Amino acid sequence: MHYHLGDGTDVGSKHREARPLRCRGNSLFTTLPVWDQRYGYLLGIRPQAEYAIQDSADGFQFKGLAFPGFTDGSYAQSIPYYHSGFHKNMFTESINVVATSKDSLQSPVIIENKIGKGTSTLFNSRLGEEKTYRGILFSMVLKMLEGVAYPVANTSTIFLDDFPAPLYNEKMPPIDWEYDITHAEYVIQHWWPDMQQLANQFNIDYSAMTSVQLTTPTWCHHSTSRNGPKADIGSRCR
Repeated sequence: MHYHLGDGTDVGSKHREARPLRCRGNSLFTTLPVWDQRYGYLLGIRPQAEYAIQDSADGFQFKGLAFPGFTDGSYAQSIPYYHSGFHKNMFTESINVVATSKDSLQSPVIIENKIGKGTSTLFNSRLGEEKTYRGILFSMVLKMLEGVAYPVANTSTIFLDDFPAPLYNEKMPPIDWEYDITHAEYVIQHWWPDMQQLANQFNIDYSAMTSVQLTTPTWCHHSTSRNGPKADIGSRCR
């Protein structure tokens, strides 16, 4: 038996009837490119499109508010991992592109296709098979579900305890395996620039604090002075 959508498009015997998606406002999420042309209507592919793969598309460039608290963000690994998704010329002009590849190709990676009251979302990539990218798939599923809370850290302060400290001028694992530099060089050349980039991207203010004593269990007040008037400070004492 073959099912047909409201406009007469043949969906095929291997797919569920599309009426609930079209008329009831349901959602469909496809986690990788599907080559069955009968499925193309749901993905937003043109009826007479010639199926082709975009081999060299890499990274993610999100458009607008892709996820709660994540606007116009981007992501790419230092070593390119290609999406191997459908070519952008295959899709209709009515699709909503949530994310493209980060490179100059701007190949559509996450696509929303409105079908009546429903929405069909395609993850136009083979990277969903990799564990690194499963968080994106999870976020896309949550975005389609109505009345489900999105897991965003509701906090204004993140505490990094004793990091980076101490700084050794020695090559030790795992830094030496990946970078062939000392721990001190890693912090100066990689860690701190990354922290600055993170602060600029998410408007984070860093605060540095000094612990006076680390060996005693309770706190009491002392005073100290250096190049100026005395000031009360909190330190731990016995």
